[in-house]
Amino acid sequence: MQDANSSENTHGSYEKANPYKYRCIMYMYLANYGATQISLVVGMSLSTVKYIVKRVDKTGSPESRKGSRQPRKIDERTERHLVQIVCKDPFASFSRLRASLKNMESCFWASGFGPLVFLDGNANQDQYVNTLAQNFLPWFQNLSWEQNRSFVFQEDNASCHTGLYLRWWKDSHEIRGFDY
Repeated sequence: MQDANSSENTHGSYEKANPYKYRCIMYMYLANYGATQISLVVGMSLSTVKYIVKRVDKTGSPESRKGSRQPRKIDERTERHLVQIVCKDPFASFSRLRASLKNMESCFWASGFGPLVFLDGNANQDQYVNTLAQNFLPWFQNLSWEQNRSFVFQEDNASCHTGLYLRWWKDSHEIRGFDY
């Protein structure tokens, strides 16, 4: 910790402070010290001090609020999928259920959602192409026909989305997308 007379600049560095420093920042701020002065006294970066001051203004406390510790809510689609897994395997482990929720593919457009598909394990290019062929393509072709317009297919840059086989498959099915 540096003192107020030190010429060493701590601006731009990040240091996780203890609650004592947080309270010192709050009391100095309430005593009308400037953020630069507070930064020098407590030995923390100016940006950190300003962040803590902003938190004091907003919540009345320098300390971050803890989460509510309530479980996240799931939507109806996810609930149906979990019920389906448990009906197939009543003794499915928590890790299997959690992995099922992580490995899902879905599609959407401005006016709605397409099919939601849950994948087993990590998605590779073959599994992804099969998912597109069995689930996405029928929906996509029907949507294009119903709307009488073409759409651009957008994916992230995951390795299973960018392989040569997938690019060939999308070209052969006239699915237009962005180039990476």
